Amino acid sequence: MKRNTGDNFIFYLTFQYSGLATLPADFAVLQDESMMKKTKLTLEEFIETTKPMIGLSLNHAWRGYGSAIFLEIGILKKEKGRNNPQGEFSVMLDCSWRMEKPRSILVGSFATHARIEKYLGKLVGSRVKEVGLFGTLPEIMISFDSKVKVLSFETYDTQPSWSMQLPDGRWVSSRNGALIQELAEPVATADRAPVARSG
Repeated sequence: MKRNTGDNFIFYLTFQYSGLATLPADFAVLQDESMMKKTKLTLEEFIETTKPMIGLSLNHAWRGYGSAIFLEIGILKKEKGRNNPQGEFSVMLDCSWRMEKPRSILVGSFATHARIEKYLGKLVGSRVKEVGLFGTLPEIMISFDSKVKVLSFETYDTQPSWSMQLPDGRWVSSRNGALIQELAEPVATADRAPVARSG
């Protein structure tokens, strides 16, 4: 699969999130950027948006395609067509990322799949202590009460490759030095009607 270059990020993310070899037909519309509602998010708005995450448990964590990982935080729900349950907050980190403790790096995106899955399993059950941003191009950091931090840290010549789905369906990501929120739902245009979504 072609790597995320920014323009097709939500479609790429949806492919990752589905956990399937192919996407459900109703996801195909997400390739059309003209049908995505996209706005900037201030740092203050990000802080308010992520406050409800504090104290929630990481109830499921899994590896997607390659070394991409997903953190499912809060109450889980299982949806038809997906291999993994979804949390109230879903955090996706593509390459690159790392998991660290105060004095050492535990595992990173270039580790073996077995090692990545081992440490994801160890992290399940931890509660979110802090959610923050760092860097000129905002990267995300999530700190847990187990003294483990998970950080995105893109090393390719592209954009930061993390994203978070919120309980209301918005996706938050980092693009061109700013925080962006996008609705992963078709938006009606002058010559298109909204597309009905399956179940």
